Amino acid sequence: MVVVAVVLMFLLFAVAEVVIAHRRREAKRHAAQPVSHAEAVASAPPRAGPQIEIADRYYHPAHTWAEVRAGEIVIGSDEIAVQALGALDGIALPVRGRFVRQGEPLWTLRKKSRSLAQVSPVEGTIIDVNTGLVRNPRALHESPYGSGWVAIIRPLAPQMSLRNLLHGRLAKTWLEEVKRAIVSRFSPRLIATAQDGGKLRDGFGEMMNDAEWKAFTREYFAAD
Repeated sequence: MVVVAVVLMFLLFAVAEVVIAHRRREAKRHAAQPVSHAEAVASAPPRAGPQIEIADRYYHPAHTWAEVRAGEIVIGSDEIAVQALGALDGIALPVRGRFVRQGEPLWTLRKKSRSLAQVSPVEGTIIDVNTGLVRNPRALHESPYGSGWVAIIRPLAPQMSLRNLLHGRLAKTWLEEVKRAIVSRFSPRLIATAQDGGKLRDGFGEMMNDAEWKAFTREYFAAD
């Protein structure tokens, strides 16, 4: 799979200082004492407005993200998933109280005849769900890293889950490489305009035929 090849390539060539910095940040995150559940839920969901830096998030290769907040983990869909479908028609959310494995399908995005299953980037128990997305699924498109968060998970083994994800400079490079690979694999038509710096066209999945969409989702959104 292209995603696996891309991840392996950058893991092999990532400089030692990135790995060291990642470990230091991870140690600092988990050194803090946990707060109460009520305080965690109140502070955990990212707010709408300025997007948080990529360095604050961890990415699953199947295009979901995780952000540690008050000892719990906020999760959602990344920009590749959001751009693929554009403004959503609907979303099937997970259920509170469910235990989920890392890489297990957890929610589904819908746009016309297209649907996209998204996996959990971490392992743990779902303690909150963004039910506002049912009434306004387009919020995920408008702010995927902010008000479009999907769920909050109490992780079973946070360090183990996060160790399997992409983070920091490596994640940023990987995302850009994925965008280039999608255009190369499918069509230059998926690029918006040269003035946009070669960004993927919003809702580019609608420009694919059924066979292309099936190949795209299998290649970039499969859990393994």
